[in-house]
Amino acid sequence: MNPFDSYLQKILTEINASEEEKQQLYTEFSDHLYHLKVEYISKGYSEIESVQLAITTFGDSKEVAKNMEEVMFPNKHWLNKIAWFGLLMYIAVVLKLLIFDEIRMHIREVNQEINYLRYNLVPFESISTYLMNFHDYNFDTWFFNTFGNVLLFLPFGFLLPVLFSKTRTAIRIICLSLTFSLVIEILQLTTRFGQFDVDDLILNSIGGYIGFIIFILISKVITKLIENSRPSVA
Repeated sequence: MNPFDSYLQKILTEINASEEEKQQLYTEFSDHLYHLKVEYISKGYSEIESVQLAITTFGDSKEVAKNMEEVMFPNKHWLNKIAWFGLLMYIAVVLKLLIFDEIRMHIREVNQEINYLRYNLVPFESISTYLMNFHDYNFDTWFFNTFGNVLLFLPFGFLLPVLFSKTRTAIRIICLSLTFSLVIEILQLTTRFGQFDVDDLILNSIGGYIGFIIFILISKVITKLIENSRPSVA
């Protein structure tokens, strides 16, 4: 890989754009760098020196990427603030539902002299129990334990890739969803404020993955909507 290719790949990696848009940027940037190199060669510099001077003149790769993001996505700063607010609110809701509400339940159980470790390590045991015996539970209990964990982690799978470009792969979102869920389940078990359930890990990971799919679909729709209104990057 020549110096220009390596430099441009660093820039494009930092830019959130479609492959087609990145290819367009690559072509335009390459053309600009080539003319800079020719200009320096005409001034008497060697080709190696001209390449390095062209890259230096073009700018630091991270700064160039940042400037391009601002041109291509002028409202990204505000969108990031909204996403961060959403993520913090989401974490607060998760803690309330899975930790603080369980603390109140635990206090009631202590008053009733019920205090023991509760856990399920058999995959799909809880899921199948609720699905097969739905008539034994009220709707709220049945729905929350069957689909609640999936819905609870949808925002997690959606907000992370909005804020962090390095999380924009399915495997990373699934692993992060699993890790976050595991931390919560361990807290519930060790503090005895809840139940450790391997099925929660499964459902939470599915929820995070579905959230990521929603992010991908919305990103494609938004990209198509703003393609024609985006200013020229030349």
